[in-house]
Amino acid sequence: YRIDLKETKTELKLAKGNLSTAIALHFEKEKDYVNAFFYFISASKGHGESSEEKKESNITNNPEKKHYETCITNLNLASKNLKKITTDPDKEKLKTKVDSVKKLMNDIHKLNEDEVKNLVSTIRYELLTLLA
Repeated sequence: YRIDLKETKTELKLAKGNLSTAIALHFEKEKDYVNAFFYFISASKGHGESSEEKKESNITNNPEKKHYETCITNLNLASKNLKKITTDPDKEKLKTKVDSVKKLMNDIHKLNEDEVKNLVSTIRYELLTLLA
């Protein structure tokens, strides 16, 4: 039962990542870049944690580089949307979400993948620069 529960937990994290990606894409289409950024970060966490658990439990036999591919894609999309936040009202809106974003990025940074850690560090810098 432990293995079944672990697989279910992994699949739920993956589903959360997929749902967050869909929401982010909707906001991006609507040019709501603050919410798109937030949901791409959330999607990165869900996909990253799911990938980490699959890698640790050998649920999948993907090459190691592919484990974090979706997480990395979402981080790149988050960065792209962050760069589109230019107006003062959007910056103020982002400030209301910054604590949640920082917590999500801290969780993502714990993943065992250097490229993910580098992207999170870059996004942190971009976020601090934008809000300075």
